[in-house]
Amino acid sequence: MGRSARITETCPECGTDFIVSPIIEHGRSPYKVCPNGHETPIHKLLRSRKAQPAAQAKPEKSVLLRAREVSIAGQRNAENMALAAMVGCYETLKRTTPERSHGVIDGVFEKTVQVSRQILGMA
Repeated sequence: MGRSARITETCPECGTDFIVSPIIEHGRSPYKVCPNGHETPIHKLLRSRKAQPAAQAKPEKSVLLRAREVSIAGQRNAENMALAAMVGCYETLKRTTPERSHGVIDGVFEKTVQVSRQILGMA
């Protein structure tokens, strides 16, 4: 028999979405704790889950809208930021892993990083 689907809970106090198992202590009803430390009884989470129909789920924001929220205006700037982040992550990965694993890392990322550097004018 397979596992049941994980349920994403929303903290009624701070609105944070989280997935955790309930904490069950003797003498206390089961509760869940959000990443911000708010303890909420399971029965309260069940009520809020029923109150929000699944059809009214939050719409996903586009990457460009998210980039604008952090003061990156324009698609070109957002693309350059993403390329620069990818190159930086690659360099950090190479710096922080043993040399034995560099062959695998280069096999997966090297060509992409070369092209990214060319686009950014770093090559």
